[in-house]
Amino acid sequence: MNNFVTDAINLKSYNLSESDKIIVMYSKDKGLIRGVAKGAKKPKSKLGARMDLLVANKLMLYKGKSMDRICQAEALNTFNKTRQNMDKIFYSMYITEVVNNFGVEDDPCSKEIYEILYKALDQILEKDVDYTIAAVDNTNAYTDNTFVALNAPTVTITGKGNKTRVVPVNEVLINNLEVYIKEYNIQSNDFLFKKLGKGTYTKNV
Repeated sequence: MNNFVTDAINLKSYNLSESDKIIVMYSKDKGLIRGVAKGAKKPKSKLGARMDLLVANKLMLYKGKSMDRICQAEALNTFNKTRQNMDKIFYSMYITEVVNNFGVEDDPCSKEIYEILYKALDQILEKDVDYTIAAVDNTNAYTDNTFVALNAPTVTITGKGNKTRVVPVNEVLINNLEVYIKEYNIQSNDFLFKKLGKGTYTKNV
């Protein structure tokens, strides 16, 4: 049977044609998935707003050779309050960007990751968010609830198409990485993170 049903949260979208879109989603059963939403850009489309970013849907998809096709979508949560607050949108988009960059297809942990993502988006929706920058100097940014060192150390991650991402790290993460490297005897030319004893391919990063 070529059809399958899963819950999924929309992470990104790309225009495929004048009326069709490609939707990148993180699903409860299959991890990161991509599907074609035919006619989604048409005013009277049944998919329509269900294909917007930051929408959780129950989907029926047709398994295609190169890409799945979204047949039906029932909105589970549109996170509507988030769309009315720029701070909430920012934090929600940041989380979905992390999942999009580091999520993998057919992830055995997809259920747990999906539930964490859903709960995080739901908490952002429900909580009052009011972060304002109070002062910025050459080395630090101070906010009401956070402290960010602008000259913090960073790690460079190589991913799809050999694109690199520079990610700031704090002392806690550095200490944890040092323990991890020592525990698993990671050498300078080794993969830092492994899956089933094998290196993680850059296309999955």
